Amino acid sequence: MKRIISLLSTLLILVSILNLNSCKPDSIEELGSIYGIVTDKATGEPVKNANVQLRPSGETTLTGTDGRYEFVDLKNGEYSITVSKTEYTDLVDDYVIKVEGSKAMRRDVQIEKIPAVLRILDSDGNDINELNFGYMQDDNARMFSIFNNSTDVLEYEILKTAAWVLHLSTENGSLQPGTTKPVVVTIDRSMLSEGGNVTTLNILTNNGGKQLTLKVNMPEDDGDDNDDNDGNDDGNDDGNGGEPDEPGNPEEPENPNGSEINGHEYVDLGLPSGIKWATCNVGASSPEMPGGYYAWGELETKDSYYENNCSTYNIEMLDISGNPDYDVARSKWGATWRMPKYSEVTELFNNCTRAEVEINGRKCIKLTSSINGKSIIMPHTGWISGMSNAYYNSYGRYWSSTPYTYNDYSAYYFSSAGSGLWENVRSWGLSVRPVSN
Repeated sequence: MKRIISLLSTLLILVSILNLNSCKPDSIEELGSIYGIVTDKATGEPVKNANVQLRPSGETTLTGTDGRYEFVDLKNGEYSITVSKTEYTDLVDDYVIKVEGSKAMRRDVQIEKIPAVLRILDSDGNDINELNFGYMQDDNARMFSIFNNSTDVLEYEILKTAAWVLHLSTENGSLQPGTTKPVVVTIDRSMLSEGGNVTTLNILTNNGGKQLTLKVNMPEDDGDDNDDNDGNDDGNDDGNGGEPDEPGNPEEPENPNGSEINGHEYVDLGLPSGIKWATCNVGASSPEMPGGYYAWGELETKDSYYENNCSTYNIEMLDISGNPDYDVARSKWGATWRMPKYSEVTELFNNCTRAEVEINGRKCIKLTSSINGKSIIMPHTGWISGMSNAYYNSYGRYWSSTPYTYNDYSAYYFSSAGSGLWENVRSWGLSVRPVSN
């Protein structure tokens, strides 16, 4: 009997011990972490803002400025990572990272930059992101090249955003793999503002794009308030120095001859060709008014002046002087009125002196014949590029009838700022000053 009682006691003690053990809480699971550094394969530099994803959980994080990433509070097990960033090849890292206990496991990786599809090069073949035109007044052209670094054909388009970028030698086209296309940028310094001028060219392709910064500086002011570019501080820019040009009557523009053709007044400046110059622009009611703004070869003013709405852009054409289908002077004024030819503009400037005058509050140039002393007034009309005349009162651009020699999307214009003719894109809105035989 005593043995039975002893066995029962022993069983009760064992049951109690088992019950006590079953009431103990589970042991706390230890959590680990994974961290590392992402670097550029070519340079070894840290890559910031790279996206790192942990597999299989799908948790993501971004690298810091030092290229470091970290995942914390990870259950024990096996993991791997993937890394992605714009302009880099995605990395799928198959290395297995084992998290055991509370250890911090390190995994450093390198990612490789995707070779640029489009490269912008200087004349030496070096990659560039900026063209600087400097201060020189006559330095108005710079060249760069675009290079197709891919194995596919690139369709490109170059967009300019500043009006003072006068012309690009190419604006769109195709670029075969491994080939280079030179691009000449021509600027107009008369359109620059004081100090530094900065804009960008946006070079777009069917496989990404790039930007090229253009910088230009105006010449520093030399402190001479009578800077007239003729080497004399006489307040005029006539090239003969000495005496100031006669400013004329600022309130009453004159017509010395008092002569008309088909209701429009002209001045006979005694030029060798016998050409008479009108006293007003097409669409103007007085000599100091700008009149209408016309794209080259078009007969009506418009609300906007772009290449895609210019009827003569990229069209092979001959001189349009006197052609009523393209010459706005002939179309609007009739009779023998027409746009001046290249040679006739050259004759005008070769036989006249210039002086800045102001008429009824508007800045103008007075051109006085060195042959007979008679004169015409040409206002600072400005010009229109795009939607609005942002350059009104900033000298004047006047169309000649002569297309540009070297392409089919420009024509020659002359400026009230000085002698000579220059190229201008046909789509811009310029003033027209008629002539007649």
